[in-house]
Amino acid sequence: MTTRYRQGDKLNDMLVIDNQGLVLTASQLLRIGPIGITVIEACAQPRTLAELRDACVAAFGPAPGGSADDLVGDAVNALLGVGVLAEEHP
Repeated sequence: MTTRYRQGDKLNDMLVIDNQGLVLTASQLLRIGPIGITVIEACAQPRTLAELRDACVAAFGPAPGGSADDLVGDAVNALLGVGVLAEEHP
């Protein structure tokens, strides 16, 4: 089965200005870049990693000099690590 990602329980609030974001959790204030913001916003509904990649490519175009899968995967892992995203297993 495919893992889906959703906004995590630690995400209290988010402010986005000029494609940069500040995310408030219960214990931290985090500065999040454009890819992370796109991922968090897309995860208002559960999404697969492929759907998150597609959302980022639609927003920013192909990844220059790298893999969109790697960039989005790194963002997802970082956001999971601070509880801003959570996994859902069907």
